[in-house]
Amino acid sequence: MTHHQLIAVIEQHATNVEKRDSIAKFVFDGVELTCIYNTQYDRMRIISPVAREDAITLQHVRAAMLANFHTALDARYAISKGIVYAAFLHPMSHLSEAELVSAMRQVASLAKTFGTTFTSGELLFGAPQQQQPTPQPGIGT
Repeated sequence: MTHHQLIAVIEQHATNVEKRDSIAKFVFDGVELTCIYNTQYDRMRIISPVAREDAITLQHVRAAMLANFHTALDARYAISKGIVYAAFLHPMSHLSEAELVSAMRQVASLAKTFGTTFTSGELLFGAPQQQQPTPQPGIGT
């Protein structure tokens, strides 16, 4: 997939698309997502902030790590610069339209379910190992 195809798919499936340089911000399933891509290195990522790192507990970190193994599927939880993100990273050239739409769906679901079920909504791979922690305020709450 080229960056032009990437943006075309985002525009087809998302709303409020704003493009600048190698970044597209948009809304998918009610969640604000950002796609950052680099054609030179053939990489793209879709991210959504879900919580401030200083606002979560060790229980949340553990639940997110368990989710990365069992319920997050291709998307993951990650931390950068004090923010917890739902994220999907992939080489652009090997990405299909169906995979990109699935990635947007998974990141949006991980963002929505942080603090509760911690799931991408796509499928359960393996068995959950503990009850998830009580929901806690994230960004903007």
